[in-house]
Amino acid sequence: MAAGRKQAMMGSSAAAAALVALLLVAAASGAAGLCGIDMQAAVAACQSYCNKGSTEAAPSQDCCDKVRSARWRCLCSFRGNLPSYIDGDRVMQIPSKCKFDNAPTSC
Repeated sequence: MAAGRKQAMMGSSAAAAALVALLLVAAASGAAGLCGIDMQAAVAACQSYCNKGSTEAAPSQDCCDKVRSARWRCLCSFRGNLPSYIDGDRVMQIPSKCKFDNAPTSC
Protein backbone atom coordinates (compact mmCIF):
# COMPACT_ATOMS: atom_id res chain seq x y z
CA MET A 1 0.00 0.00 0.00
CA ALA A 2 2.79 2.44 0.86
CA ALA A 3 4.51 1.79 -2.49
CA GLY A 4 1.28 2.55 -4.39
CA ARG A 5 0.78 5.76 -2.45
CA LYS A 6 4.40 6.74 -3.11
CA GLN A 7 3.96 6.13 -6.87
CA ALA A 8 0.77 8.20 -6.90
CA MET A 9 2.55 11.05 -5.12
CA MET A 10 5.43 10.85 -7.59
CA GLY A 11 2.94 10.98 -10.50
CA SER A 12 1.24 14.03 -8.99
CA SER A 13 4.61 15.68 -8.45
CA ALA A 14 5.58 15.04 -12.06
CA ALA A 15 2.29 16.51 -13.32
CA ALA A 16 2.72 19.57 -11.10
CA ALA A 17 6.29 20.04 -12.32
CA ALA A 18 5.12 19.81 -15.96
CA LEU A 19 2.41 22.41 -15.31
CA VAL A 20 4.89 24.76 -13.65
CA ALA A 21 7.28 24.30 -16.59
CA LEU A 22 4.49 25.13 -19.06
CA LEU A 23 3.56 28.26 -17.11
CA LEU A 24 7.20 29.33 -16.96
CA VAL A 25 7.56 28.91 -20.72
CA ALA A 26 4.40 30.96 -21.29
CA ALA A 27 5.55 33.63 -18.82
CA ALA A 28 9.01 33.76 -20.40
CA SER A 29 7.43 34.73 -23.70
CA GLY A 30 6.42 38.04 -22.12
CA ALA A 31 3.19 39.78 -21.18
CA ALA A 32 1.66 38.96 -24.56
CA GLY A 33 2.22 35.30 -23.72
CA LEU A 34 0.49 32.67 -25.80
CA CYS A 35 -1.71 33.74 -28.73
CA GLY A 36 -1.45 37.39 -27.76
CA ILE A 37 -2.58 37.17 -24.13
CA ASP A 38 -1.17 36.66 -20.66
CA MET A 39 -2.52 33.13 -20.18
CA GLN A 40 -2.18 33.09 -16.41
CA ALA A 41 -4.19 36.31 -16.03
CA ALA A 42 -6.76 35.18 -18.60
CA VAL A 43 -7.30 31.82 -16.90
CA ALA A 44 -7.71 33.50 -13.51
CA ALA A 45 -10.24 36.00 -14.90
CA CYS A 46 -12.22 33.62 -17.12
CA GLN A 47 -12.18 30.24 -15.41
CA SER A 48 -15.46 30.58 -13.51
CA TYR A 49 -17.29 31.29 -16.78
CA CYS A 50 -15.45 28.51 -18.65
CA ASN A 51 -15.79 25.72 -16.08
CA LYS A 52 -18.02 22.85 -17.18
CA GLY A 53 -21.40 23.28 -15.56
CA SER A 54 -21.02 27.04 -15.12
CA THR A 55 -24.32 28.90 -15.08
CA GLU A 56 -22.81 32.36 -15.59
CA ALA A 57 -24.64 34.08 -18.44
CA ALA A 58 -21.55 35.93 -19.65
CA PRO A 59 -17.87 36.29 -18.80
CA SER A 60 -16.92 39.06 -16.38
CA GLN A 61 -15.68 42.41 -17.64
CA ASP A 62 -12.26 41.46 -16.23
CA CYS A 63 -12.28 38.32 -18.38
CA CYS A 64 -13.22 40.34 -21.47
CA ASP A 65 -10.45 42.83 -20.74
CA LYS A 66 -7.84 40.07 -20.28
CA VAL A 67 -8.61 38.35 -23.59
CA ARG A 68 -9.44 41.37 -25.77
CA SER A 69 -6.09 41.10 -27.60
CA ALA A 70 -6.27 37.32 -28.09
CA ARG A 71 -5.62 35.79 -31.47
CA TRP A 72 -8.61 33.43 -31.38
CA ARG A 73 -7.58 31.36 -34.39
CA CYS A 74 -4.32 30.69 -32.56
CA LEU A 75 -6.24 29.65 -29.44
CA CYS A 76 -8.37 27.30 -31.53
CA SER A 77 -5.30 25.17 -32.14
CA PHE A 78 -5.10 24.50 -28.38
CA ARG A 79 -8.79 23.67 -27.89
CA GLY A 80 -8.11 19.93 -27.88
CA ASN A 81 -5.63 20.34 -25.01
CA LEU A 82 -8.01 21.96 -22.53
CA PRO A 83 -8.26 20.40 -19.07
CA SER A 84 -11.33 18.19 -18.66
CA TYR A 85 -13.02 20.69 -16.33
CA ILE A 86 -13.03 23.46 -18.99
CA ASP A 87 -15.90 23.73 -21.48
CA GLY A 88 -14.33 24.52 -24.86
CA ASP A 89 -17.65 25.75 -26.25
CA ARG A 90 -17.90 28.36 -23.49
CA VAL A 91 -14.31 29.44 -24.11
CA MET A 92 -15.13 30.08 -27.76
CA GLN A 93 -18.27 32.04 -26.80
CA ILE A 94 -16.16 34.66 -25.02
CA PRO A 95 -15.52 36.86 -28.10
CA SER A 96 -19.21 37.17 -28.97
CA LYS A 97 -20.32 37.46 -25.32
CA CYS A 98 -17.76 40.26 -24.84
CA LYS A 99 -18.99 41.85 -28.09
CA PHE A 100 -15.56 41.92 -29.72
CA ASP A 101 -15.42 43.20 -33.30
CA ASN A 102 -14.97 40.40 -35.85
CA ALA A 103 -15.53 37.71 -33.21
CA PRO A 104 -14.96 34.23 -34.66
CA THR A 105 -18.07 32.09 -34.78
CA SER A 106 -16.25 28.76 -34.62
CA CYS A 107 -12.84 27.13 -34.54
